[in-house]
Amino acid sequence: MTDSPLSISFLRHLHQPFYKNPDSEFYKLPWVRLHGTKKHLD
Repeated sequence: MTDSPLSISFLRHLHQPFYKNPDSEFYKLPWVRLHGTKKHLD
């Protein structure tokens, strides 16, 4: 075995459903932007 350091990466995935309607370019639910950024700005 070698004495090289072990690199570890922790990834956090916040599941955010895609509520944007591809036909009209509008979001289906009005709270999507607030809900998606709430935990990131707290």
